[in-house]
Amino acid sequence: MVGSFLYNCWAAVIAFTIYFLMTFRSFNSPTSIIIKAFIAAIIVFFLTYLVRFIIAFVLYTPPEESSQDGEELEGRSESEVEEQSENDKASEEFSDDQAQKLAKTVKTMMSNDE
Repeated sequence: MVGSFLYNCWAAVIAFTIYFLMTFRSFNSPTSIIIKAFIAAIIVFFLTYLVRFIIAFVLYTPPEESSQDGEELEGRSESEVEEQSENDKASEEFSDDQAQKLAKTVKTMMSNDE
């Protein structure tokens, strides 16, 4: 789920405050105002779980295109898949070479500073 338990608590506090301030000047007794404000806070507290669940569902549900990509990979021939893996390996080797050159450059710069 998105967020934490504290989001629910803050939502409940805000709901309690809004309800209390809206009904503070009414002719209801103070105890009924406070009880109804607590009820509103409890309702909002549990509704926040639902909202957090819906947000998490929308954000973390993969799009349908990703499942179609898997089907396309199955339709490829073996040679195409091998070429793809060789290209990936070549790009990894290139990045390793760059990392080694960068490390040498940093070492020489540090030795020159001393």
